Amino acid sequence: MPDALAENSSLPVLPSTFRSSADNLAEPPPHRFTAPFTVDEFTPAANVGAGSLIPDIVDDGAKKSKLETVQDDCLYGFFSRQLAPERREYLEIVIRPVILVLLVMWVCLPAYWGALSTAPTLTTSLTAWYINRDAARIGNTLWDSFGNTSAPGQQLGWINVDPDMAGSNEQVMNAIIQGQAWIAVVVEANATINLSHARANGDSNYDPTSAITVYYAQARQETAVGNYVLPITTQLLTSSVTAYTTGSAQRYFAQITPGTTVNQTAVQLLSQAPQTINPAIAWAMVNLRPYTLPLGGKFSYGGGFMLTFVFVYLGMCALGLAIEAMITLLTPKFVPFFLFILIIFNISPTALPPELMNGFYVYGTGFPVWYDPF
Repeated sequence: MPDALAENSSLPVLPSTFRSSADNLAEPPPHRFTAPFTVDEFTPAANVGAGSLIPDIVDDGAKKSKLETVQDDCLYGFFSRQLAPERREYLEIVIRPVILVLLVMWVCLPAYWGALSTAPTLTTSLTAWYINRDAARIGNTLWDSFGNTSAPGQQLGWINVDPDMAGSNEQVMNAIIQGQAWIAVVVEANATINLSHARANGDSNYDPTSAITVYYAQARQETAVGNYVLPITTQLLTSSVTAYTTGSAQRYFAQITPGTTVNQTAVQLLSQAPQTINPAIAWAMVNLRPYTLPLGGKFSYGGGFMLTFVFVYLGMCALGLAIEAMITLLTPKFVPFFLFILIIFNISPTALPPELMNGFYVYGTGFPVWYDPF
């Protein structure tokens, strides 16, 4: 009888409560799943992990797979509405310091660039010596060019120093090292006589650079020396020496070729010493303090190390005292901005020597780092 009822599909299936225990064991209820499926496979975690697309009911009644829901949760970008509170907090933390840094930067940078802006117009403040030991045609002719303050272009503050007041060349070198002048152009004694004698005798050993000697100290301030002192002096020497050489050669050729005759002896002597015609005179550069060793080469390696150590130590002490003084006023939050101002206003007066900067930068004498020539 039970078999006949089971075969008749039109008969209703009794709930499990009205079925016998034997029937329940023999046939599972319709709402249960049999092998190969298990209950664990249909839990939410199992569905997602296995990539199952079994639908789930959401609040709005729409059906969405578990996998699609997880993917949507991971697609939030920086400008997503769901991240608005976090985005607002992040921007407040980042944007405010950036704006403050920009404001401080535009306040401080004009101070630095201002220190460099006046240098080309203040080169006459750089003291330069012209020492004429020759007291003849070469020395006097060159001074006409060096002492011409109305010439176009940049000029140094040239002073015609009495040779007796300047002393020997060793004393001149010491004066340059001690910072009394930036550069010294010395026309050596008997320069004119030596040139004339070499031409007349065909002296092949004549050295044109023996006529003029230039002394300078590069380590005093490498930027000023390299950009202003040496270029201006070299240009002036080139133009004045070239003019003198041309005029001197013309005068000498006119002397040895009077009228239509030619002094063959003088021409032969010139062939033995052609340097007496071109370049005739030149100059020798003497760098008393090269900018190569520590601290600009003013000291030995050992002395330079110790002086560098003391300098850095005192600089850090000054920095620490400045921070301790300002941290009570600005609080730790604004100390980095104070350091920005301190560094820029400290290095600005040291970019160039005081002679090439506006008087405003005299405040640098009270800062930890300050330009001191020697």
